[in-house]
Amino acid sequence: MYSLVTMSLVFMTDIFVHLIWCRFQKEDRLHIRSFFAIAAGGLLFLLLFIQVEAGPDGKSFWSTPLWGCALLLYVLLVPVYLIFYFGTKVESPSRLLMMSLKEKDGMTFEEITAVIDNDRLIRPRLDDLFLTEYIREEGGLIWLTAPGVRVAQWLELYQKLSGRGWGG
Repeated sequence: MYSLVTMSLVFMTDIFVHLIWCRFQKEDRLHIRSFFAIAAGGLLFLLLFIQVEAGPDGKSFWSTPLWGCALLLYVLLVPVYLIFYFGTKVESPSRLLMMSLKEKDGMTFEEITAVIDNDRLIRPRLDDLFLTEYIREEGGLIWLTAPGVRVAQWLELYQKLSGRGWGG
């Protein structure tokens, strides 16, 4: 049980440090690499400073399942946190709609279309794709770059495997 509590405290500390790191950065961008570095430091701390006691038989490291579970849970929590972190940074039409409805306490369809226009739907997506260098503009046309083509292929494969149609 000590292993799980320690892992939880280290992971919460990692999140706290990452949030402070993001607040003091001048660039308003995703700081995913910095979280990987912070999480790697937390994992290193767990590996080096947590005392692993021998299991019930007193001989085997592998008979201490909670310690191994704590490390596995720690590693699995990293992408979970990143999903939530990324979700707060993305401006999706649903997020924009929900925030607008929250502020206004109800809106008519006409008020909604005034808040969410084509520029607010398309521009943030294009900006993100330019930033990640998945697209480029050349001669007035927007093209996929080589990494963009790979991502598009993976998205297409995912759509086929999941059986879901196209859409946001």
